[in-house]
Amino acid sequence: MEASCARACSSVSRLAVSQQARLRGVAFIALGGVIGLDLWTKSIAQQRWSTPVDLFWKLRFVYTVNHGAAFSTFQGAARWLLLAAAVIVAVLLIVLWRTRKYSVALPLALLTGGAFGNALGRALRPDHGVVDFIDPQIWPVFNVADAAITVGCVWLGLNLVLRPRGDHGD
Repeated sequence: MEASCARACSSVSRLAVSQQARLRGVAFIALGGVIGLDLWTKSIAQQRWSTPVDLFWKLRFVYTVNHGAAFSTFQGAARWLLLAAAVIVAVLLIVLWRTRKYSVALPLALLTGGAFGNALGRALRPDHGVVDFIDPQIWPVFNVADAAITVGCVWLGLNLVLRPRGDHGD
């Protein structure tokens, strides 16, 4: 009897581990995709969009560098922002690693990928600025990492608001 119980528990444990591994794989692929897309588009912006490129309505691409944080706040504090971003990314990676739900892991992957992309972009530039290039002209210029951070935050917020009663998550 004990042997069959041990086998059953072992099977359940292996299943849980494989599901956790699959969740982590999907989350880290999404995270890597955000980082790759962000760095690639920033490179294109730097090479091609020094003059504005009108797309439609008010949306255009234009190369700019933000030496501050969101909405150009904290100008001149680029090194401190890089340090803060590194700490935030480390914390987000730990939380992402421990997450057991896709509904949390995927938005966290977007958020972490965006934070990592901006931190890496800042670290790679000698002036520690972040390249922005998407200009809706009714909102500050932003980049793919900023969009991923925003979508991840909104998605996590919706998860909190819309989760079923009694579901406390992970």
